Amino acid sequence: SGDANNRDFSSAPPYFGFSPVRCLGWSASWIERQFFVTFLYHFVKTSIFTGEDGAKERGKILVQLAKANRFALNNYIHGCDKEFSKRIGLQEGFISVHRTKEKALHALEEAKEYSEDAELLSTARAIEMEPKLANLPIKDGYFVYRKHDQTADCAEYIRNMIISLSRQDGVSYEVTHGCVKDIQLLKSQNNKDHQRFKIISSHGYEDEFDYVILAAGVQTPVFAANMKVGLACPIYPLRGYSLTIFLKNEGLQPFLKKAMSFDNMYCTSVAPNMVRMAGFGEIAGFPKYNKTSVSRRGPMVLEKYGKYIFEQDSAIDIEGTALPCYRPITPDDIPVVGSVRKIPRLFVHCGHGTLGWTMSLATAQC
Repeated sequence: SGDANNRDFSSAPPYFGFSPVRCLGWSASWIERQFFVTFLYHFVKTSIFTGEDGAKERGKILVQLAKANRFALNNYIHGCDKEFSKRIGLQEGFISVHRTKEKALHALEEAKEYSEDAELLSTARAIEMEPKLANLPIKDGYFVYRKHDQTADCAEYIRNMIISLSRQDGVSYEVTHGCVKDIQLLKSQNNKDHQRFKIISSHGYEDEFDYVILAAGVQTPVFAANMKVGLACPIYPLRGYSLTIFLKNEGLQPFLKKAMSFDNMYCTSVAPNMVRMAGFGEIAGFPKYNKTSVSRRGPMVLEKYGKYIFEQDSAIDIEGTALPCYRPITPDDIPVVGSVRKIPRLFVHCGHGTLGWTMSLATAQC
């Protein structure tokens, strides 16, 4: 992306990056190299060889999952108190900004092809819907509006769901001591079809369970491989970047009226004093959690856009606050959900990539 600080916004920054060295080089462990090769094999098989027809079929599946997800979300909200929607900052409507009319029309046609309601907005109408669009560095943009897209505070939603499950179904939610370090299979000597799962945490906590759902993000394939079912979980990390901007706003409603995207960056607000921007997709190995393993180019670009649009509203210095985030992706973008044949009562729920909020409720009901 060149010198991020000197970008003049005249063109969109590249979205995708690939680092073979971090995927296959000395910094990757032997098993991480195996994960990459497995992912690459399935990617070529399911995404490259299937061509445009395969891509359209996968797109239809993702759209159907998104619709089922919206239905599940709204169905749950209708069973909550009247103030719940406000507490989670529920908003409807999404505006995508395009640099050319051709790209906007393509986005419009794609939405309609999948039976999604969408329309082309004038600049004045788009800014009326979301005033902060007037601050974009993209001049003479084209705007596509999808009215059924929803955004909310997923953390607040989950907290409410945990309480509901406890009260209505007697399901208890317990936080283990430390993160899960290992999952061991305890086989019965008398019945080969019966086994339990021993969970060991990083703090030495141990407990046994009858059922396990592998939903550990980018670490899911690590646990699956340790249990000899790695091929059932061809997940690999997609590194992106997230920028949270805390605002001076003292209102009661989310700062942004509509979620929006521009130059492959997504921007939303589910709280009065917060805006979150996210973007980029890099195949660059598993998380190492050290500064030298993460390029500063992506964060610098994200921060520059953030400063241009929100600096006058920000309560903190934006520079240097963007963080890497690792999304578990599958070779064909379809989440991996279901039981593992080789091990009864072991399930996988992973691979939602950048669309966790968009699909996870639907896939959880599969």
